[in-house]
Amino acid sequence: KFQSCANVIRTVILSKVLIIVSWTKILDFISIIFSMLFYLEKVFAFQDSHY
Repeated sequence: KFQSCANVIRTVILSKVLIIVSWTKILDFISIIFSMLFYLEKVFAFQDSHY
């Protein structure tokens, strides 16, 4: 009985960790996209001011 309880707890913890990891991956991806957009915007603004 104790063994099955431990298995359930481990499964729950693993699923929680997976959810957290996937969320951090998504947030990393979003922040990368935003920084790329910000960089492109600065580059284009720089080119605009140059000409």
